[in-house]
Amino acid sequence: MTTPQAILDATNLWQDDDTATKYALAERATAPYAGTMIQNTKLAQFIEAGNKAHVLDLACGTGVVTAALYDAVPKSRWDDVKVLCGDGSESMLKFLKGRAEREGWVGVRTEVVDRRSLTLTLPPSTYTHLFINFAIFALPPTTLTSCLALVRPGGAIAISSWAYLPWYPFVQRAVARMPSPPSMPSFEELRRVMHGGRDWHSPGFVEKEMQDAGVQDVRVVTSKVRVDCGSPAQFCDTIVCLPFFSLLFLTSLMVRWGF
Repeated sequence: MTTPQAILDATNLWQDDDTATKYALAERATAPYAGTMIQNTKLAQFIEAGNKAHVLDLACGTGVVTAALYDAVPKSRWDDVKVLCGDGSESMLKFLKGRAEREGWVGVRTEVVDRRSLTLTLPPSTYTHLFINFAIFALPPTTLTSCLALVRPGGAIAISSWAYLPWYPFVQRAVARMPSPPSMPSFEELRRVMHGGRDWHSPGFVEKEMQDAGVQDVRVVTSKVRVDCGSPAQFCDTIVCLPFFSLLFLTSLMVRWGF
């Protein structure tokens, strides 16, 4: 069963500088979808039309969405972009701040954000674009409603979630080869825990959640890309740092199956 020390170790993992470095490697898997969100919100066109973008990159991690944003916007227009990168992990923000300085992203500001009180800590009706990349299922159920209050009228909100977990068969086989393997949850059990009992893998569910929060002109895009996640050792190092292995997921999994 889970011990208090195991839960403490999981908590400390998210604040460790080394975790941020490993997390950045996971961008191999998440970067293509960050680019899809930037493209579908037409952020680059918004700026090229003479507008100034005020962006919130929520649960930003090491900045994969922010990197995709700056890749999409001509460098001559970078002064027209302001990005607030918010996360609950100081180590992630420290990594991202250094990255922004190295890349010349002058419009980037980082801030520790409490996911439970977004509307209390962030200004309302401020952002032209708001992004949440593979973290919506680790955030409170009221998050989308809070996000709508933070975005200006006519602004854009984009989120991403996993329709499928392609790594599950590999983990399942690896566990089965252990000398005394623990009980392995089924694919559906694992996904239910990971998504907090909600159907974030379902396009219909995602669309309804957005609409129920008050978002208008909702469009759901399902895409499939092939990515190189490195060697098996690199994959094992990075998978526990991906957004779907949040503290909530780790502790729930340990409690449910006695890891």
